[in-house]
Amino acid sequence: MLIVLAGLPEPRVNWIVYDDNGKWRMRFDLSYPALRLVIEYDDRQHAEDDTQWDRDIERREDMDRLRLRMVVVRPRSTAAAEH
Repeated sequence: MLIVLAGLPEPRVNWIVYDDNGKWRMRFDLSYPALRLVIEYDDRQHAEDDTQWDRDIERREDMDRLRLRMVVVRPRSTAAAEH
């Protein structure tokens, strides 16, 4: 919602990318497919869970091969909000 309120076009929600055989490959929270830009929301679990972190790294490497640019949005921490 903040993206649209900032004056940007409405992004596509849950864009699914398929491989050459038509098999589901990955899904993105928000995206601008024509720009090859995806926006992902990562909460604390992505940094605190080693298994999740490993999957995220593999996924980002796969995205590099597909020439997709990702912007990661994360929740603002309480400590950061106090400063």
